[in-house]
Amino acid sequence: MESLSREVLEILYGLMPGFVAALVYHSFTAHEEKKQQWERILQALIFTGIIKALVIVVKWVLVDVGTKHPTLAFGPWTDNCALLWSYILAIVFGCIAALAINKDWLHYVGRALRFTKETGAPTEWWRAFNKHEWYIVLHLKGGKRLYGWPEQWPNKYDSGHFSIKQPAWFKDDGSEMWPLPQLERLLVPAADVSIVEMYKKPEELNKLGLSEKQIQELQKPLAALHAGKENGNG
Repeated sequence: MESLSREVLEILYGLMPGFVAALVYHSFTAHEEKKQQWERILQALIFTGIIKALVIVVKWVLVDVGTKHPTLAFGPWTDNCALLWSYILAIVFGCIAALAINKDWLHYVGRALRFTKETGAPTEWWRAFNKHEWYIVLHLKGGKRLYGWPEQWPNKYDSGHFSIKQPAWFKDDGSEMWPLPQLERLLVPAADVSIVEMYKKPEELNKLGLSEKQIQELQKPLAALHAGKENGNG
């Protein structure tokens, strides 16, 4: 029994670089961590295999450099060196994997090669906010419309809160806004939001040739329609 426990511990110890890489990966992405134990172990196995292969490459490079240039050699390659490099590479690999998913690099290549039409984003909601860096308008249940800069936003549409800086309320007809300069920010529950408008930047609006007044006129029918639906008239 003791030998079996020791073997299990040795296996888990060998998988630690994979678990470290998985921990870093999940810390920097919006994907939910896998709850099934066997899925976590499978992911750790995959990551561990990749990291072990990278350790072999690092060993080959360092030994080759040390052989050709003795002044750059730090000493013989030992098990402790391999262990240290496995954890260093686990952290680096986890960061790179998270960056590749957040930047949609892998799926971009897949779409270019027509392997898939999917994206690396966990949800369409997350992808839209991740790509948008400008002002938004939140349509709240009840017909109110809030304008502002999204400092933070939830990863899910039905939980969490929006943190809105430079907030301003639209009038019901959308003709003008009431700024709230006395407020640092507003926290809005995501569950109270029915529609999100993502504004184009000024240079993009200029290409359309629309003035601010024209944009406000265009918003009036939308504001009236939305207010009517919220009041049960639609």
